[in-house]
Amino acid sequence: MNMNQKYLKRSLMVLGTLLIMAAIFGMVSGASVQSAQAAPKKTRTPTRTASATPSQTPISTPTQTPAPFSTPTPGPTTTVNGTWKIVSSPNVGTGTYGNQLSAVTVVSANDVWAVGFSPHPSGTPLYIRQTLIEHWNGSSWNVVPSPNPAGKTWVVLNGVDSVSASDIWAVGYSQWSYFSGYRYAPVTYHWDGTRWNLIPNAGSIDEFLHAVTAIAPNDAWAVGDNGQTQHWNGADWSRVAAPYPGLGGRFNGIAAASASDVWAVGSYSDGNQWLTWIDRYTVP
Repeated sequence: MNMNQKYLKRSLMVLGTLLIMAAIFGMVSGASVQSAQAAPKKTRTPTRTASATPSQTPISTPTQTPAPFSTPTPGPTTTVNGTWKIVSSPNVGTGTYGNQLSAVTVVSANDVWAVGFSPHPSGTPLYIRQTLIEHWNGSSWNVVPSPNPAGKTWVVLNGVDSVSASDIWAVGYSQWSYFSGYRYAPVTYHWDGTRWNLIPNAGSIDEFLHAVTAIAPNDAWAVGDNGQTQHWNGADWSRVAAPYPGLGGRFNGIAAASASDVWAVGSYSDGNQWLTWIDRYTVP
């Protein structure tokens, strides 16, 4: 009896040990399963595309302000039958500023005039400028004598225009000397078919003339700095008022469509930059 009790007791102890081990194994297995289930899943972050979604605010591109000027478009190339060539012209003396021609007018194929300035024929003093007028006779250019204002060692012609072979105007300015500062004075010259004559004009000291247009024997216009506009009526030159923006304004060119339609162009400063300036003379 005692032996059976001992065997039974031992069996129960073994069975209890097995049950305890099974229970422990089950707990460990369950914890592993839960850990595996609780671990977060790794997900791939979607790549953004450039297309906007309804929730995105579109970015606006600012509109560029057009520049105040545009690049000119090259015009068509024109084929011409003739060619340009250099035509020799005479020079007078040698000096610091040499010989220069500034303007030309054509009366006919064998009657052309060009004006500018040259040194004194002697070449001294080197800083002298005097009137230079040249004439084309159909075969060659020749220097034609022209007077210089008395006591002026700096005389320049800037413009020339013609009515006929015996009615031509040239304009420019003179200066007392190279060292006299801004002591300029406008000059007007006239060709009467025989000689060049210095004609009094309506300009003031420290002014000069840049251009001239000749319409008729009693109708010519000359323009220059300070909005200077002069008119020839057949007897004398007089000032004619013209709109003037100021600040160093000057007329550089003038041309006429008729006696009642004349254009003058130049430039003036607004204090920051130089701007174009155009005046038009019309008769109602």
